[in-house]
Amino acid sequence: MPVVIPSRDILIVAFLAALAAPAPADDFVPDDVLVCPAAADVVDPEIEPGGSTMVFNNTSGDLLVTRLRADGTLGLGGCKGRLIDTGVITKMPDVPFGQGAEWGRSQTGTEIVYTKRMSDG
Repeated sequence: MPVVIPSRDILIVAFLAALAAPAPADDFVPDDVLVCPAAADVVDPEIEPGGSTMVFNNTSGDLLVTRLRADGTLGLGGCKGRLIDTGVITKMPDVPFGQGAEWGRSQTGTEIVYTKRMSDG
């Protein structure tokens, strides 16, 4: 036989559980490093596994790479990066999400995998 719990009791339990949750530490101070401002147009950055290179695209469809320093800041190329290719596709029509370039490994080493609009369509 199913047990029916009145909705009022569920709300009371949820309220009490919220009160019992630990509060965030008052002494927590984030120490994030802002790598690129939003105006830099860095879209979907990916960091090379075990490496010091970041690949990203911009809203114009350019594929770019830049170096990362050990402290997390960008090296040569900065937020503008070095142009690798153009015509990169990050979002397909009628698909609710997008996907930028990714790092992959092959027999020859680390490679950048991405989708590109070709001249034949």
